[in-house]
Amino acid sequence: MTKAVPDRTVTDVEHAYAVYVHRMLQAALPPIPSDLLAMTYRAAIRARGYCWGNAAATAEFAEALITGLGEDFVQQVDTAYSAGRRTNWLRFSICDGVMDLPITRHLMVSMYLFGTPTRFMQAVEEANATPHTKPEGGKSRRTTSAEPVQAEHRKRVRVEMLRCPGIELEQLWRRAFTATAWLFEHDRAWLEAALQPKGRAATTKRPLGPAPQEEDKRFADLVASQARAVISLKTKPERVTIQRLLENVPAWKVDTLARRSRYPLLSEQLVVCKESSWCFSARRILWSLGELIRLELPVTIGNVSQVSAVSAYAVAMITRFTQWDLAEMSARSLNIPHELGKVGIGPSWAGPESTPMGTVGGRAYVRKRQRAGKSAVDVEQVSSD
Repeated sequence: MTKAVPDRTVTDVEHAYAVYVHRMLQAALPPIPSDLLAMTYRAAIRARGYCWGNAAATAEFAEALITGLGEDFVQQVDTAYSAGRRTNWLRFSICDGVMDLPITRHLMVSMYLFGTPTRFMQAVEEANATPHTKPEGGKSRRTTSAEPVQAEHRKRVRVEMLRCPGIELEQLWRRAFTATAWLFEHDRAWLEAALQPKGRAATTKRPLGPAPQEEDKRFADLVASQARAVISLKTKPERVTIQRLLENVPAWKVDTLARRSRYPLLSEQLVVCKESSWCFSARRILWSLGELIRLELPVTIGNVSQVSAVSAYAVAMITRFTQWDLAEMSARSLNIPHELGKVGIGPSWAGPESTPMGTVGGRAYVRKRQRAGKSAVDVEQVSSD
């Protein structure tokens, strides 16, 4: 503990945070574009091993951050977290050119990832050297010379090769996606030679033909079984994603077009079993009923929305479509897959036909008027015109 004032002590984390914020203010950092900042965070998160395929596993990293800094500290610093607003708590989406993340959360994330303003700016500069970065609006923000970019990506791959001797290309895709992708497209000969074990002559790989039909069918059945197992769990629902379905498939570690063409039955089963956001929302609604009874809370749209982390708008649309009596259903034991099947909801359910929103995104739907200076418009009225 670090002494602050008489009869008042602060934790080491609180002291480190105060020092970090002071140093960030003293550093007088230049303005950083939102898309570059988001890319810097995502790259650092992936480098720590929090990734789903090629994307950063932001939710898993957020749990690690809260555990690492301590929930009490996060509640002190972040008013939204302390108020219970924790759905999509850590997100790097950009709205009107600005990242949708409070400054206190920025500071916690950057401190946890980088530790000092110097390392933070080094990470920003490395991300800035990555080619073909496209911010909001789709226009390229920067162009760089190929030679420094090539050297940087080669250096990144060499680091992974030193960390993991004998590393294979598929592992490299997961551990250093940006560098591997660039080298695979622009400098493949060097990449293949670097990965070639010493003393073994490089060989030209021929495209693999179709997998044996028995193996393809076995993997397809394995994926279907995995999907049923995930949906049948009585614990907090997890969305059935392609990444989760492939966890137990040994022949498919990276989702590529070559893999899909080699395993047609497995590829088809992945499409069938992948869960839509609407189906996942319906499952979470039914799961939340048991939680409300356990917590001794009334079954209302607001409480269902808060416990299930599904927007109140989506809860209302789904219950209207299915004609579920949530209060009545909460009084009995539910077989969630059976209840979904009774109303025709399957993994690929596209949602209520009457909704003006194609899918449910990360942001909760809130009906509101347009920004000041524009005429008031009702969203549902526009969609019906």
